Amino acid sequence: MGQAAGPLREVGVDADREEELRAKAAAIAADPGNFFRANLFQERLIRAVKNPKPDSLTVVLALKPNRVGGSFALIQLWSAIMFGTKHPLLQGSPFGDDWPFMRSARLVSTSENLGDVGALQTAIRSLFPVNQYTQNRGVGKSYNSAGKARNGWTWDAYSYGQDALSAAGQTLGLVCMSEPPPHDLYTECLTRLSGNGLMVIECVQLDLAPWLEDLAEDARGRVVDGVTYGALRLDGKEVGEVRVVRGDVEDACRDHSKGHMAHSAIEAMVAGWPSEEREARATGKPMRLSGRI
Repeated sequence: MGQAAGPLREVGVDADREEELRAKAAAIAADPGNFFRANLFQERLIRAVKNPKPDSLTVVLALKPNRVGGSFALIQLWSAIMFGTKHPLLQGSPFGDDWPFMRSARLVSTSENLGDVGALQTAIRSLFPVNQYTQNRGVGKSYNSAGKARNGWTWDAYSYGQDALSAAGQTLGLVCMSEPPPHDLYTECLTRLSGNGLMVIECVQLDLAPWLEDLAEDARGRVVDGVTYGALRLDGKEVGEVRVVRGDVEDACRDHSKGHMAHSAIEAMVAGWPSEEREARATGKPMRLSGRI
């Protein structure tokens, strides 16, 4: 009997471990956002999105450097808005039941990012709860162009290659844009919010959309915890909000910050960038402002 006790005990331990792993897998499937570990840039973006004003328009500009997880954070925010999460940073408005606008969304990016192996679709599979949503492709589309959730949310997806007029139509509550958008498509999507919703744009500017920096500069405003809270103005009157988040490539550093990359890897990456693009890629500034203090 004494000899049998060891193996039997090990079998019991293995069974307990198996049950523990099954429970963790079920928890991740039900609320994957709860296991999201934010870096400093992503934390600032979360703060910028919090508490948009009801019955008003809030535009969040995440003018970021490369490799700080902007597209992943965008989908994390969208998931938390639509489905809610227990993640402590993602509580209150506009997440889950505290969403103050229409339950309709639009995702806009390059067709590559929207594709099955693109950054956005990969993040959706990682961050949307299992069996709580469906997606489908429109005729001739190379990506999922529409979706719906079991809780009543609906969304569509548009690529930057589409004509802006094709984005007209239904009223939206949320617009998420990844990569610098064409100005006419931005304008059409913003119009779909009808002055009452939330738009979040995350991108590395370079010189691809100089009007974004103009929008950020015109908004001005106060800086609180790394977020600039500015305004949309009409004839001198503040009629909406523009919130601006910036970053540094060091936000991705795991040696000196809360990131995922070794400092040596960041240095090698920066060294490989064209010299005229290094500051823009490392800080999120547009190239026309590189070298300015």
